[in-house]
Amino acid sequence: MRSVWGWLLGITCAVAADWLGDRSGLWWVTALAGGLLGWLLQRAGRAALAGGLAGFLGWLLPLAWQAHHLPIGRAAGVIAGVMGFGTASGWLVLVVTGVFGGLLSLAAAWFGAAVQSMVRQPPA
Repeated sequence: MRSVWGWLLGITCAVAADWLGDRSGLWWVTALAGGLLGWLLQRAGRAALAGGLAGFLGWLLPLAWQAHHLPIGRAAGVIAGVMGFGTASGWLVLVVTGVFGGLLSLAAAWFGAAVQSMVRQPPA
């Protein structure tokens, strides 16, 4: 994927795969989508950026939608209180969850790019 449109299409597909996987209870789909994104983007820097962004959005957007439409704000506030941030910091729990998804996908995308570069140019 060399163009910006291909890059955005890859991120959009990875976000959709993350959402479907999380909805089905298959959290590890995030790592598979990130690894495939890294394989397709081929450059470690671009792959890590795209993978991190896809994982962050793939985990944060469904939670933000639920926080807007369902009463999960109290649960997030309780979790934030247990973590020591205070019960009014429920939004922080949502952001931290997105960061964890982003890190998972970033690591997988980096791995995918590294494997792709090894396959393309095997070590001598």
